Amino acid sequence: MGKFTPETSINKEKTREWHSKKSRLGAITVLTLGLGLAALIHATPAQAAVCTFTDPYDTQDFQGPYNWDCHRVPGSTDDAIIPQGKETTLNDNRELATLVVDGRLTVFADASTTLLRANTITIHPGGSMTTKNSTVEALQTLTNQGLLFVDTGNNQIITEQLINEGQMSLVDNAGPEFTLPPVNRLPQLKIKQGLINQGIINGGKGAMELLGTWTNQGQFNAGEGLVRFNGRDVSQSVPVGTFYDLLITNQGGEVTSAGDGKIVVNNELIVQSINSHDVIGGKPTSFAPTASLLAKYTTISAATLKIIQTYADLGDVALTGLFSGFRLSGVIDGQLVVGKNGIVEMNNFSNSGRLYHSNPLGTVKIKGNWVQEPFYDCGGPPSSDPEYYAGGLLILTGAVDQTIPCARAGVGSIAQLIIDKPAGSKVDLSDDLSLTDAVTLQGGTFRSRGHTIYLSGNWTNQGGIFDSGSERVYITPSQLPTQSLKGEKNFYDLVIDKNNGGEVAVAGETIVNHQLYLKTGGAPKTNLVVRAPFTVRGQTIVRPNNIISVADGQTWTAEGTIANEGLIIPETRRSQIVHRAEAVQFTDANGQSVSSYAAVNKKVTAYLTVHDTNRNLDGTKVETVTVPVWVEKDGQPEARRMVQLTETTAASGIFRAAETWPVNNKKTVIVTKERRRNKPCRPNDAECFDTTYEVVKEVVVPVRLVVHYTDPLDSTESTKVAVAVNF
Repeated sequence: MGKFTPETSINKEKTREWHSKKSRLGAITVLTLGLGLAALIHATPAQAAVCTFTDPYDTQDFQGPYNWDCHRVPGSTDDAIIPQGKETTLNDNRELATLVVDGRLTVFADASTTLLRANTITIHPGGSMTTKNSTVEALQTLTNQGLLFVDTGNNQIITEQLINEGQMSLVDNAGPEFTLPPVNRLPQLKIKQGLINQGIINGGKGAMELLGTWTNQGQFNAGEGLVRFNGRDVSQSVPVGTFYDLLITNQGGEVTSAGDGKIVVNNELIVQSINSHDVIGGKPTSFAPTASLLAKYTTISAATLKIIQTYADLGDVALTGLFSGFRLSGVIDGQLVVGKNGIVEMNNFSNSGRLYHSNPLGTVKIKGNWVQEPFYDCGGPPSSDPEYYAGGLLILTGAVDQTIPCARAGVGSIAQLIIDKPAGSKVDLSDDLSLTDAVTLQGGTFRSRGHTIYLSGNWTNQGGIFDSGSERVYITPSQLPTQSLKGEKNFYDLVIDKNNGGEVAVAGETIVNHQLYLKTGGAPKTNLVVRAPFTVRGQTIVRPNNIISVADGQTWTAEGTIANEGLIIPETRRSQIVHRAEAVQFTDANGQSVSSYAAVNKKVTAYLTVHDTNRNLDGTKVETVTVPVWVEKDGQPEARRMVQLTETTAASGIFRAAETWPVNNKKTVIVTKERRRNKPCRPNDAECFDTTYEVVKEVVVPVRLVVHYTDPLDSTESTKVAVAVNF
């Protein structure tokens, strides 16, 4: 059965023949018949009848009484039948009790919209109905077992229930374009109670609006059409499959997926809340959950996802993805909620509400542009339900540069952030960002752009680039017993402020370029455990009740100063802390550096100062350190001794000592001289020599005080200083 239109379905030649036959009837006969029929109609109301379209003259004229075996055009109490092999066109308004189409029916008007209304409309196998510029309304049920063809023009089919066992095609819609907000595209097919599809529905470029349920046991071809779920206080279901535009405006009920599989939206998935409650002063007086989509056991993917609020104080908007055995409840303020184990994938994301993820993780994956109006709130659970508190997973991918439009107002809505983009592609922050679980950089560049990242979980860099600028990554309190840092070599400031204690582990090579700050005060203590190479190129600050622990065989390199008021613990002898003493010097009694000493009574008192914050292992108390010091004469050590230095105050890292040495800058020299005779001598002939004698002489030699400072925690460190002793 091919496509047909009202123009081709009406046989114009047969119509002219019928009018020729009718003209041969006498005028009197026609007049008499007309008066008789009129009198009969006024005298006796028409009884309900079954009227079959016989069309004896093959005019295909629905409005001709002579074409019906009940001898009148069927009305609101009549059952009309278009039998097999018959074609007809209805081009004026008509109400029927029932309509059965076994042949072909076209509902069409050139100038104005035609209205066809019946309690039930049934299209049997082999039958077809085509509408153009028409409204067809089935007050109870429309059953299509043949062909239902909605042609171009301003068309609507409205029914309580549609049962499609044949083929239904929506071609186009001449109504307003599909623009949001508001939604003003006219629905071509409006189903108030339920749609049961066991055949084929071709979406074409048309629009379907469902106020009730959709049971899909057949085939749905999306085309470029729109499907709108617009129920009120009723649960609706979206069948798995492919849509072009999918619009959710359900109010007061739930919209769920219909089972296992995947819902794919090729163009736009729109979740829009529309207020239908009483309004006072421009704001609704009561709210009910609106515009929600729950996808049980289903993955939802859309080219573009839009969350739209018609009014700021409208109520609830929610979208969830794949999850098992979870029912959405209690969302607030018009949110996008990604449900338990939910998966929502999209190229572009446009949202005018908030974004919340549930726990266990709900996933939002964005490949393209992210437009957020008027704000993106990273904080606070969407309800009192603890399922929501821990947040979900946000994955940013694709080659498009993206911005996270996040205003930090608390914690709880993003647990994990994964950035997995091609090289050269960037993700920027537009405000401070809170994350309750983890950051993983797999590719691309993540730029803080002058904003702070608050992290209650783990940080892992597996191949991305972190452009920290001069900003902080702030490690905050967490329910995790251990938070890890792994593979990030571009932290600028790293602040650990857990408050509730716990452990932060360096699990992969990590570098802090400016400052490491263990800030937590009070008990319990926070333990920073170095389990991989860890380098701090700037200052390290350890406040009271914090511990830096270097695991067996691991190395912590502190290239700058260390201000320690907590504890620094090498776990074993194989643990290494690489840190040069900031200064080792001789001073006078006032602590001023000296280049030489003058011996008094051949004794000298030397004042030694060592600046070594690395030696300040316990910042809660005054510590001591012992170093070797000796007198060196003529380049050789003499009078070697161990000197104990004491810290000036707790956590200062400055160690001092005063020691007195006897200094002798003279050396006794024994000189042996000999004189030879002028006569020849035999070997070993004593008479060949003059008298041999010894001369003892004192000479002045250079004397220096020397300190050789080696930190036992850092075998690579060896610092040697010396001063001369002058007489």
